Amino acid sequence: MTFFNELLGIYANPKELANEIKDTEGLSSPIKFFTFVNIITSIILLISSIIEGQTIVMGISTAIGTFIMMYPTIFIASGFIHLIMKLFGDSKKYFQTFKAIAYSLALGILSGLFEIIIFYIPSASFLNYIVALWSLYVMIIILREYSDLSKMKFIFSMMTIITIQIILVLLFIGVLAYFGFLSPTVAS
Repeated sequence: MTFFNELLGIYANPKELANEIKDTEGLSSPIKFFTFVNIITSIILLISSIIEGQTIVMGISTAIGTFIMMYPTIFIASGFIHLIMKLFGDSKKYFQTFKAIAYSLALGILSGLFEIIIFYIPSASFLNYIVALWSLYVMIIILREYSDLSKMKFIFSMMTIITIQIILVLLFIGVLAYFGFLSPTVAS
């Protein structure tokens, strides 16, 4: 299956894609796919930064920073989700969880394209929320296809994962607010 067919499968029919790539063993295939997606997303971010009036150096540093930071992020997120699903009794291997996360993050390409649209049409910012929800949907569909948990255990594991993520985001925002990073600057 080619990169573009896999990418199209994520947007059009994630369940069918999950069945097609189910037998792929190891991390090499999802890492290659994720690398291609990450390169495309970084290029789109670079273009978006330049369109928004940032310097080329700032755009390049944003693109490179995003490219580099996505790798530890995907491994940590996959490990976290895999651990929670193991706590609920799932017996699948880590690479299956990694595969689900890698393919669901491919929707970041759309998010990058929407940044360009949002620059010209600020009221279109809702598009990023749609992409985030679709990414969550794709992740859940692929994880469900690979999971051997019962339907109820799977639902509870997903609810646990989402709840923990919300708590972590709120804690992060709280820490930023506590140290004054979220307070507006006041000109005197």
